[in-house]
Amino acid sequence: MALGDRVAVLVDGSFRQAASPREIYDSPNSTRIARLFGDPPINLLPVRPTPGQAGIEMTVAGGTVRLPTDRASLAGRECMFGIRGENIAVSLEPNGGIPMTLDAITPVNNRLVMLLGGNDGAELFASCAQGGPLDHLRGRHNAWVTLDLTHAHFFDSGNGARI
Repeated sequence: MALGDRVAVLVDGSFRQAASPREIYDSPNSTRIARLFGDPPINLLPVRPTPGQAGIEMTVAGGTVRLPTDRASLAGRECMFGIRGENIAVSLEPNGGIPMTLDAITPVNNRLVMLLGGNDGAELFASCAQGGPLDHLRGRHNAWVTLDLTHAHFFDSGNGARI
């Protein structure tokens, strides 16, 4: 991924995706490919988006989030929601995000990797650059999470294919 201009991903003896490393990372064809790349690994959670008062909504880690309007076709569909750690913002101050528990922080190179627990038992990995208020934090803390849904992935819950 670091050296090639183009990468081919082999899964179960067949090429499943061939593209630039950035395209494979940003737009994986399936949950299997999405899991192969990224540190921390991609977060994958089962969801079923539904129509709500403010548009299409889904429940993630015990909180409700509204989907972008271009995701309206997902309403009523069982799927896997994928989001990478760098697309999850963590705050220690209430900010209207999803309330979670910040269970652990691990420095990895120049980034912090955080394990978060939702009130429904879901776990998410988030990551951010070092050099902020979380650098020296230890122990469990209340946290609020905001998801950047412009970088979200949705996969068919049956076959894992990208929707």
